[in-house]
Amino acid sequence: MIVKSALIGVITAATLTQAAVAGTTASKPAPSPAKQVTAKPAAAKPVVAPADEYFGRMKLSILGISNTIHDTKLREGFDPVHAAAYYDKLSLAEDALEDWSKKYPHDTWLPGKAYYMSHEFWAMNTPDGNREAERCRALLFAQFKTSPYAAKARTEAAAMFQPAIAAAQPAQAAVATGAAASAGATAATTTATTGTATSATVGATAAKPQTAATPHP
Repeated sequence: MIVKSALIGVITAATLTQAAVAGTTASKPAPSPAKQVTAKPAAAKPVVAPADEYFGRMKLSILGISNTIHDTKLREGFDPVHAAAYYDKLSLAEDALEDWSKKYPHDTWLPGKAYYMSHEFWAMNTPDGNREAERCRALLFAQFKTSPYAAKARTEAAAMFQPAIAAAQPAQAAVATGAAASAGATAATTTATTGTATSATVGATAAKPQTAATPHP
């Protein structure tokens, strides 16, 4: 009887131990799955160049490039015979334009700048100007071949922008000739006036009665 009671006690203790272990296991929270870190996508680079970014050897902004094209057009229109004098400044703007096109190849402002810049190079009517004009056109046809500017540029040639120079040369020569003729007429008038005044003075002197000369002391 004592052995039976002891056996029952052992079994009860074992049961209680197993229950305690089971309760501890059940109460322990299940490990949470590892958190997945999602990398944020990199910010997309803007298509259009910002106004405060600078390009080329001279670090020109897009506004600086535009102003150079505009100023060259005005100067060439005023004095087409000496249009080549503006080559160096415009070629630096072309260098900045190419740098701009490499960093922002899809910028919608580029085709118009390349198109109008080519005209100002052509207007110089020099081998260097023609070469730079072709660089502008190559950029236009390579990166923006479907743009309206490219379509229009295909119908144009250098000769369309250069005859104005040949026409301006005789015009400027005529202006110079007119100025010289005007100067000659003015000089002739001055000479005639001076001659008349001199003749009148001599006549007046001849009419005046002569006096005896005073000898030197």
